[in-house]
Amino acid sequence: MQPLRHQIKLEQIDQGMAFLSIRLEGDLTSTSATPLADDVKSRVEKLEGRPFGLLFDLRNVSSCDDGGAGAMQKIEMGAADKGLEVVAHLVKQKKLVEDARVATKEAGAEKLFGTFDDETAARRFASGLS
Repeated sequence: MQPLRHQIKLEQIDQGMAFLSIRLEGDLTSTSATPLADDVKSRVEKLEGRPFGLLFDLRNVSSCDDGGAGAMQKIEMGAADKGLEVVAHLVKQKKLVEDARVATKEAGAEKLFGTFDDETAARRFASGLS
């Protein structure tokens, strides 16, 4: 098992809104996600009241169990009432992108959530430009 490491940067492109770029590496479990959730929460609190996006770079996550997925959902829901407008997930596999797009469309949430295997497209979505 690989420990989960994360980096968080506040970014902005062109005329877009600010977004937190969150890069993850290692195994995502409910336990390993706790420091990540605390870190994201403190960063989100600094942005509270302004519109912002989240970009999760998941390309180097080696595994994710149900607890890890639940922790990610909690992080996103916790930011929802603080000004969060969009969430982008950056992944490696095209199949994940296709499956996520179908599920997001069925839920009617394609304006809020996007899954991408292209970093430029993910960054544009996270800044509210696409």
